[in-house]
Amino acid sequence: MGSEIKPGYGMDRVQLKEVLPLKTPFSVFLSVSTVCNFKCKYCVQVLPKDDLKAKGFIPEIMSWEIFLEAAEQLRAFPDRIKTLFLYGVGEPLTNKLLAKKIAHLKKLDVAENLAFITNGALLKPETSRALIDAGLDTLRISMQGLTAEKYYEVCGARIDFDGLVENIRYFNENKKDCLVYVKIADVALEEGDEEKFYDLFRDISDRMFVEKIVPVFHEIDYTDMIKEQTLVDLWGQEHDPRLVCPICFYTLTVYPNGDVYPCCMESDPAGLGNITQTPLTEIWNGGKQKSFLRMQLKGNRMKNPICKNCTAPDTSANMEDELDSNADRLLDLF
Repeated sequence: MGSEIKPGYGMDRVQLKEVLPLKTPFSVFLSVSTVCNFKCKYCVQVLPKDDLKAKGFIPEIMSWEIFLEAAEQLRAFPDRIKTLFLYGVGEPLTNKLLAKKIAHLKKLDVAENLAFITNGALLKPETSRALIDAGLDTLRISMQGLTAEKYYEVCGARIDFDGLVENIRYFNENKKDCLVYVKIADVALEEGDEEKFYDLFRDISDRMFVEKIVPVFHEIDYTDMIKEQTLVDLWGQEHDPRLVCPICFYTLTVYPNGDVYPCCMESDPAGLGNITQTPLTEIWNGGKQKSFLRMQLKGNRMKNPICKNCTAPDTSANMEDELDSNADRLLDLF
């Protein structure tokens, strides 16, 4: 059976506005690494080190001790996490203990789905076997071109493209029950390359999709990268501008040092605490989190120094998660 052309998010989604507030976050990001071996031109990792440091962004690997603390705290939620992502703004495979961490999470049974996104450059056969044996549920691979030359143009990395494809093929042929999703950004394709992409991965993935480049980081100039003039999300869907960010209502992110944020942001004043001092359940139900969510529902997102520069509500939030139309009603619940 050939691969399906579908976006990577869960297709069977609830209407978020109908189930809030949540006792357990739907998704948690354990940022096992903020180190990356690529410098993709549309990603924050391309910024100079001094600029990243000014943002409070420190490349680091999540230690086994911090990971164990986070894993145990996830067990305290009343329900299992729907999807536990082992990545943040970095390449997860730079964490040498990734497979061991997946196996431990699988044993604890804290999530319905364990997943991560990788650029695939470090996905060698021995690594693939370890991830598969550990029980990984979903592997998402982000391609940066269809030739070695395009890779260098997009992310500044010199790769063996044919070798990369063969490594993906190896994983797919040995994956057991793991779902393999391969995506590529439109900026990484040459004219007429879309069908070539689908032909290449039709038989070595379960799902594949061409995503739109959207202006994620305000420090990066996307002028020459964005082809759409209308407001669209990563998956090409047009919609009206959103004021309330829905992502923080169902997500938490734990960074390598244990700091917790409402999403992938890593900067005060959005910090909610640290798991070495405050358990995740208390952070999720705590005053800082509730205050942050009420700020969203009151329509004050553009007054927040971090949120005002974030495009995630318009580029990364699904249609089913829209909350603007119910903000007043939801405010009473928080």
